[in-house]
Amino acid sequence: MNLSALDLNLLLVFEALLLERGVSAAARRLGLGQPGTSAALGRLRAILGDELFVRSGGEMRPTAKALELAPGIVAALSGLRHTFEAGIDFEPGAASRGFALGSTDYTSLVLLPPLVAHLRRRAPGVDLHVIGYEKGTVAEMLDRGRWTWP
Repeated sequence: MNLSALDLNLLLVFEALLLERGVSAAARRLGLGQPGTSAALGRLRAILGDELFVRSGGEMRPTAKALELAPGIVAALSGLRHTFEAGIDFEPGAASRGFALGSTDYTSLVLLPPLVAHLRRRAPGVDLHVIGYEKGTVAEMLDRGRWTWP
């Protein structure tokens, strides 16, 4: 495959579709319009020669090819994010970003109230997305990309 035909933004659309399982939700995640996101999916389909995501039961489900590509794409984007964020000092009071936190019911009950109170005081622009899980489901959630910021 000729990588020069691939726009990095198409990979961001792929990742958002993988996480959201819908074009409109993926568009919202990326701050794009639904038509632009749909067009990007069309370009990605043409480049990769696969439907990648097909509508089924009210959601866009990844094809076998998409599932095969997903770990590499997610890892590459994660590496790029890490590279560009390296060396940037985190200033809680000025931060405007989100964090995903996996938590059991008990941990949420005990630790979240003081954590949220602390964040409100020290980092008011930080959003916390709590993802509940049960013991034994973490590996599956990570494999499906369900343990990330929305």
